[in-house]
Parts: sequence; C-alpha cells; structure tokens
Amino acid sequence: MNKLFTFFLFFSLLLFSACATMDQTSRTIFAANTGNAIGSVAGLFIGESIGGRHGAFVGSSIGSIVGTAAGVMVVAEDNTSRNRNRIQELPLQERAKLVVTEIILEDENNNEGIDAGELCKITFVIVNESAVPAIDVRAVLNKKNGAGELVLSDPVPIGRIDSDESVRYSVAVTALPILKTGLADFEIILKEGNGNIAYDEVFSVRTIHAKVEK
Repeated sequence: MNKLFTFFLFFSLLLFSACATMDQTSRTIFAANTGNAIGSVAGLFIGESIGGRHGAFVGSSIGSIVGTAAGVMVVAEDNTSRNRNRIQELPLQERAKLVVTEIILEDENNNEGIDAGELCKITFVIVNESAVPAIDVRAVLNKKNGAGELVLSDPVPIGRIDSDESVRYSVAVTALPILKTGLADFEIILKEGNGNIAYDEVFSVRTIHAKVEK
C-alpha cells in the first residue's frame, strides 16, 4: 500500500505540473492518458490483492475507466477556474457620465412660465463628468403630463462631448392658444452612440392660460 500511495503521489504531481504549461486540448488529452495509467495500475494492485490474477484484470480495467474520467474532470475544473479568474482580472471599461447641471427656460415675457400662444426655448447645460469622452450624444425631450398643447422642435444630434466639457442644447417650444394653466411635465434623456441611456430626468414647467379680454 505504501508503494501504491507513492505511485499516486508521483503521478498527481506529474499531472498538475505538466498541465500548467499546455493548452486546453493538450491538457485534456494528457490528463485522460495519465488518469488512465493511474487508474489501471491502482486497479491492478487492488484487484490482485483481493482476487488474484482475475481480480487484477478486472481492477485494472475498471481503474483505467475511472482514472480517465477523473483526469478529464480535474482539467475541466482547472480550466473553469482559469476562465473565472481571467474574467475577474479584466478591467471594467469606464463609461462617460453625462449630467444635466442646469435647465433654463427663456420665455418672451420673462414670467418664468409658458403662456398660451407664446414661443419659448428650453436650454439644457450638459456636462461630461467622467474621464472618457462621450461619443455620438443625442438628447431626447419627451412630453409628459400637461404638455399636450406644447409643440417641440425636432431633435438635433449633439455629437462628441469630451471629458469635463460643457455644452448647451436648446429646444424650441411653441404653446398653442388653448394651453391651460397648470404644470407641463417633460423628460430629458441623454443617449450615447451605442443607444445606452446616460442620463434621465423628469422636470416640470409652469403653464399659463391666456386671459380673455372682455
């Protein structure tokens, strides 16, 4: 049994040391062959001690099958561990961080609201707060509750915004004469070239119904 233990130890060290310098296919083949040899010899020793020559033959056959499977499983687990470590070591690609720092309403009578029949402009101050440039930036202004009587100008591509750069993006807003007094909700969305949403904010603007002269 001491010889058997020494044999196991020798081939186990051989398996791990040799596999470390091989590609995945070579490691699998080598491990299968080595496992076959270990299992065959181990089965021979065990089978002979239990059932003589017949036991040695049966033990060697069974041991070779079990050893081959064990060798392949060891390498498969080792490959899984290598791939897992490789994924964990990959650096995370930094994405651009876009922020709307200011929303400015410019209206004709400067009452800080949108009056019925008035032409206004909403300007967004957009800053790239990351260390990487934002590519192919697009702004989308969506109308929400209370903004049905407001007409927005067509969107215009912004393009590239470098790190720490600030740009202004404006949208013209035309209020229909039937605009009611209340609040108009908007949603400003900033998208990058791959379609990822880099920023999303909902805000409100006061609306004012036109006074009817008697």
